[in-house]
Amino acid sequence: MKRFIAAAALLLMAPAMAPAQNANPPYRGQSYLFFGLGPGTGSYWSANTLIKQVGFGGEGFLYKGLGAGAEAAYASW
Repeated sequence: MKRFIAAAALLLMAPAMAPAQNANPPYRGQSYLFFGLGPGTGSYWSANTLIKQVGFGGEGFLYKGLGAGAEAAYASW
């Protein structure tokens, strides 16, 4: 029973010992591109295209954990 309690305690403490994010990132912002694919048979400019969505965005840190972000995208039916 003592082994079980020790193993359970270790498993419960593991997330606290290995955080997923750094508290002080070395950058002040980031940018990204994204796209979404769909089934398509026509050319790029037709209504039935392969790329159904494309866009870009960015995020920035303003002050002590406060951040702002924006993105713009184009989507087709």
